[in-house]
Amino acid sequence: MQPATPRDEHSWLMRMVGDWAYDFSTSMDEGDKAHMTGTERVRAIGRLWVVAESDGETEDGQRATNILTLGFDPDLGRFVGSFISSSMTKLWTYEGDLAPQGDVLNLFAEGPSFTGEGNTSYRDIVEWVDADTRLFHSEGRMPDGSWNRFMTGRYRRIG
Repeated sequence: MQPATPRDEHSWLMRMVGDWAYDFSTSMDEGDKAHMTGTERVRAIGRLWVVAESDGETEDGQRATNILTLGFDPDLGRFVGSFISSSMTKLWTYEGDLAPQGDVLNLFAEGPSFTGEGNTSYRDIVEWVDADTRLFHSEGRMPDGSWNRFMTGRYRRIG
């Protein structure tokens, strides 16, 4: 097997490499809001993959460690990845693509519905504000086909 040659999509991911501080707000419904803060270290695996490991705490003192992997699969023509968290048993797998303007990555996954009834579609969005600031949004597909944003995080580069 020949070594893979990095593409523009891989370079896009390499922008994430570094140390970050984050601040997340969640809102499942009007009565269920949460706030989380923490840090994340993103490292490159060669020039093709990134691995982000974060450690954070909610305002009520609950801790979570999360690991996100992202790459680009030229055969699929899509970004691919996975997500695990110490606060859940689900292994999330992603496929996604860049929005036309190029600073937004849409990642799609299937998983358990918040209602506890079956599965639903989710979209996680990585959005660059500038070289040292990015946003992360999580949305769930509603029965009418619209997307409901239930979480937003802001990442600030600290190293």
